[in-house]
Amino acid sequence: TRSLIISLNLQRASGPSGLLFRHSCPAPSLHRPEALAMCLFPMGGGAPQLLISPSPKALELASRFKIILLIHALLLIPMVVAGNAIYNIINLVGVGLGYWAIRNPDGYDVQKIPCYAILSAFNCYLNLSDIIRASLFISKSPNWYMTTLVVVGPFAVIIGVVGVIVSNALYNELRELLNRDGLGSVFGGPPQAPAPQQQSFPPPGDASYHPSGRPSGAAPSGFKAFSGQGHKLNGKK
Repeated sequence: TRSLIISLNLQRASGPSGLLFRHSCPAPSLHRPEALAMCLFPMGGGAPQLLISPSPKALELASRFKIILLIHALLLIPMVVAGNAIYNIINLVGVGLGYWAIRNPDGYDVQKIPCYAILSAFNCYLNLSDIIRASLFISKSPNWYMTTLVVVGPFAVIIGVVGVIVSNALYNELRELLNRDGLGSVFGGPPQAPAPQQQSFPPPGDASYHPSGRPSGAAPSGFKAFSGQGHKLNGKK
């Protein structure tokens, strides 16, 4: 697996958006999906943090996203006890990743935003299945966890769907900023300045140009003038 080493100064660009990189990470391979997971989770194997300076629209979306994350976390806590504990804990980890991605107002970690969206969308499907099953059996064997699923579950699903929509809008905005700043030039290194080229032809209108360094009409070094007689083709001198 080839290594991807990115080392750029943590300096904000002068334009409306900039790119910040930190650390290094092995490039994810199709044969090693765990390498991709290490790069997505914070502090996983020295993963690179692709930080993008947010635009005003991204800042507004992030402020809404923080509120959604807080509400989502509060709703998932009772769902851990009442519903599927493992999947809801994983979704709480996704909420943490969502907050981790936008915790720095100077640069958002665009790689971790899809983690929240994927985990939340998957967990919404699972919670919806648990809610339907609990609503069918609550009349036969009512208990506190089924009641919690029926009451709290729908709100958790709704806020999860809203979180997916907002996080996707934020991700698209950051990706647009990334594409505008030139992703290829960032991963391939800074663009190299063109090497100075020696001009071998005179510029237009410049009669004093002498690429050989001698003035026009001057004989080259070691030149010896012709001293013989010239003859034309018709035999005349």
